[in-house]
Amino acid sequence: MALHANAIRFSLQRICLAPVSLRYSRHAACRPSLEFSFRSNDVPKRIQNVRFLSSKNEKIIDLSYSDIDPVYVPIKKEIVDEQDLQIEDQHSINSEIVIKCKRKNLNHERNQKYDKFKEIPLASKGWKNKKAKDDYFTIHIYNDDYLPQSRKSMYDFKNTGLSQSILHILKQHEIIIPSQIQALGIPSILRGNNTLLAAETGCGKTLAYLAPIIQQILAHKEKVKFKNQFNSPLALVIVPGRELADQIGEIANWFTEDLPLNTKVITGGHTKRQIVNPVFEENDIIIATLGALSKLTNTGIYSMRYVRHVVLDEADTLMDDSFNELMTHFLSRFQFKGCNENSNLTQLLLVSATMPTSLSDILGDIIDMDSLNKIKTDKLHAILPHVQQRFIKTNLGEKPSNLLLHAKKLSKSNTPTIIF
Repeated sequence: MALHANAIRFSLQRICLAPVSLRYSRHAACRPSLEFSFRSNDVPKRIQNVRFLSSKNEKIIDLSYSDIDPVYVPIKKEIVDEQDLQIEDQHSINSEIVIKCKRKNLNHERNQKYDKFKEIPLASKGWKNKKAKDDYFTIHIYNDDYLPQSRKSMYDFKNTGLSQSILHILKQHEIIIPSQIQALGIPSILRGNNTLLAAETGCGKTLAYLAPIIQQILAHKEKVKFKNQFNSPLALVIVPGRELADQIGEIANWFTEDLPLNTKVITGGHTKRQIVNPVFEENDIIIATLGALSKLTNTGIYSMRYVRHVVLDEADTLMDDSFNELMTHFLSRFQFKGCNENSNLTQLLLVSATMPTSLSDILGDIIDMDSLNKIKTDKLHAILPHVQQRFIKTNLGEKPSNLLLHAKKLSKSNTPTIIF
């Protein structure tokens, strides 16, 4: 299909170097999500079903990403060596390969049928063995000629319950139509429910919780004529890493220019200096890494007395083995809302790009699990349609050099890339 002359042409790639997954993405309306996943062969056995619409022999993907402009997305086909072409049989050349592997017997084709009595072969088969070094596979979800459709007026911010002042600020940043997670999550948060927001990366989860929290804080301050105490926030956004904290802080600053709101970002690296020479100021919202916030709270620099909202962004990471003990200890200082309890208690929000497991085991002693309203999108765990992905098996010490090599190749081809 010929590409429209005014179409924006770009190709994104995601490169994952086992045992650490390094993911590439591109976001516009909201902050990029920075995620590390320490896995060696955690590769799905199946590619999720994709809903296609047919129109004049054109393949059209039905999307609801509010932060991706409608664009033609040509995915560059891999250059195949002549030697490889001689090895491949004619069937492989003519077929639509969805997962293309270095070991061609592990390729997966579109609409391929599997024997229900046999195990589906993994593209990463044998990657636990050191001899698998330099093995790779690439995921090609769509053809070169598909046209994604986005910014559909399926939802409206007016139906979410956000105030005109909040909507005006969103409009100033060209955010007019909510994404699915925003349309479903904002009303739940405004009702005061403990809420789990689980949605794909890049769909606007930050604004899905930040906008309603800001609205509730402003309403509370006006209702009770609250006089902000120094270093006594009304809301906490807890994250696992400083880069994510800085990005959320940038989004929060959208609202501080026009609204009577104070925000502060706290990250590690200079915690001792903050303890020795503390700064006392008014803070409505604190966005912080868990370690730094815990230290400053334990030393009495910050008071959690007035906190009404606690957000765990990237909750799946905060609840893994590296964080959950510290996190549960920190959360034990709050009294969270239940199903039929006083609305003045603290609201808990969990935000994640995956559906966290073992929620009851970790949070069962902290909140009433029946009070947690779970909201997830229909594209949760789906692969972003405009991102081509390659997974490469590499040894631990060779990851930096391999990553640099691929980054140089992408730079030479003018491929927009974000590494995190």
